[in-house]
Amino acid sequence: MKATVLEVIKENSEVRTLKLNLEQEITFEPGQFITIIYNIENKLVRRAYSISHWAEQPTKTITISLNQAPNGTISPKLYNVKVNDVLELEGAFGVFKLNKSNNPALFLAAGTGVTPLNTMIESEEKRDLTLIYSVRSEDLILFNETLNKQSNLKFIPTVTDNIPESWTGETGRINKELIENNLKENTEIYICGMQEFVRAMITILESLNVQKERIHTERW
Repeated sequence: MKATVLEVIKENSEVRTLKLNLEQEITFEPGQFITIIYNIENKLVRRAYSISHWAEQPTKTITISLNQAPNGTISPKLYNVKVNDVLELEGAFGVFKLNKSNNPALFLAAGTGVTPLNTMIESEEKRDLTLIYSVRSEDLILFNETLNKQSNLKFIPTVTDNIPESWTGETGRINKELIENNLKENTEIYICGMQEFVRAMITILESLNVQKERIHTERW
């Protein structure tokens, strides 16, 4: 399927969001991804990118948010696309999806791992939601304005490095105490980030005796 770049949004010094117009409508669930396809040296190369904003279904407009990833195969090309460029993609795919439930949901993210979680959060206007989001510096918080405005979301960013004197929020990596203080009865947990981050979060949750069936993960 062809997709035309409608808009390139510079989120911060490291991340850009691409708004894409698809040649046909698709239906996706919160948390799913699309696959971008490039022909590189006569080989079709595919890479997955989480959809980063919710849209009423079905839709012809989706967004993906990505780092430059200079050592990557496709991300450096995507990072530098321009409005009206045409991409090839497939999807949506993925089993990392928000369960249909009235139970509270706790989201744990690091860096661009927040992208599929943001779509989940935007799709739920009434459910009790909490997001604990780890970033290296305050300026790297993605979707900060909209996350702070969502009334059913408790948003807890935590900054690990380059902490300014004006910062009054949490600091350091996501730890057991921070998670335990935000666990409620029957909470479902959604985790996304690098493999090391996901493993660390699972270890903490296991130490808190959270049942495995309540833990949902996506690893970069």
